[in-house]
Amino acid sequence: MFWVVNWLDNYWIPGPYNPEREKFSSDIKYRFSSGISKHEEYHINSFKNKSIEIINNILEGIKDSSNYLQEDYPCPEDIKNSEGNKIVNDFREDFIEQYNDWVEANKQQEETLADKNARPFYEAIKQNIRNWAERQNWYNPDDPLCSDIFKD
Repeated sequence: MFWVVNWLDNYWIPGPYNPEREKFSSDIKYRFSSGISKHEEYHINSFKNKSIEIINNILEGIKDSSNYLQEDYPCPEDIKNSEGNKIVNDFREDFIEQYNDWVEANKQQEETLADKNARPFYEAIKQNIRNWAERQNWYNPDDPLCSDIFKD
């Protein structure tokens, strides 16, 4: 139990990407799916929100740069047939470039925020372990081994 709480206190609660946390070997012995899920959920929501923002910006740019004259393209189908592939390819390239630039510029910040998002779940796991231990007949709050494990 000591090692599980130690991993929580020194690895998972501060966050795997926190540069100030205690260094552990790469052999992670204890993983907690609820905390990892919350960390990854942050990335999914962040990706979704940033993708929507980039798409809206690109679409505004396409709309603003549309110089298609009605006499040249009397029907929207004519624009699609003439310029559609170019518009789609430009859109795809712009999206990939802007997203990759954003990821590169914000990687550490995003990992820090994802760790922060998961922290309450790791703290709850620690509290659940503490609650369980306190109900065991071997638990003694005056014993340094027990009190050191659950120091706040």
